[in-house]
Amino acid sequence: PADSNENGSHAKKDVFIRGCSFPDYAELEIWPSDTTSESSVRYGFPGIEELSFEAKVDKMMENTNVRDEDKEKVDMAKRVQRNPYITFLDSLDDIRDFIVKEKKDAVVFFAAPYCKTCKSITPLYQRMARISKDVKGDKEFFFARASISGKAGKQMTFTFQIDSVPTFLLFRKGKQYGEPFGVAKLPSKRLASAIELLQSGEDWDPTILEIEEGRKGVQRTKLN
Repeated sequence: PADSNENGSHAKKDVFIRGCSFPDYAELEIWPSDTTSESSVRYGFPGIEELSFEAKVDKMMENTNVRDEDKEKVDMAKRVQRNPYITFLDSLDDIRDFIVKEKKDAVVFFAAPYCKTCKSITPLYQRMARISKDVKGDKEFFFARASISGKAGKQMTFTFQIDSVPTFLLFRKGKQYGEPFGVAKLPSKRLASAIELLQSGEDWDPTILEIEEGRKGVQRTKLN
């Protein structure tokens, strides 16, 4: 047919495509091909697997027989790749694998996709993690952000008794340290004091929760 490439110069016996998008046309007619062979290889033309670290890892995993523990290590590497300062957690299993089993000193920022305050303080939380690691040199302290959306998220809120966001929870050597507490803005005197107390080796002091926080017009989101 006139509107197809069935019999065109680039036709393939087992492929029949009606029409042609501009990217396809550009690749076929403009992008330089590998003239040293009869292959269809194009110099420097990126395949989708080259665009994403995670896609590369996934492809490797599909083509390789690996043990479950190796898959867990790869999954951790993918998460770190997303952000070098903060690890994103999606479930209680993630908290167990990244914090409890590793006996980490950690702070977890619980957030929800629909929480405006969570979105506004996320860049500040990332800055806080970066300064802690790069400026203060505290490479071992673990910063994480947990999404409470979906069934796995509800399990986390039930387990840690979280009724609103943003909420922060600390861990000392993999064990819960103190209780969850709310923060409506960053920097936060309450959060800074809690982390300082954790790192000092002292027991949890509930009076930290009495430190005044908040700012006019800024509210935490109550969970349903």
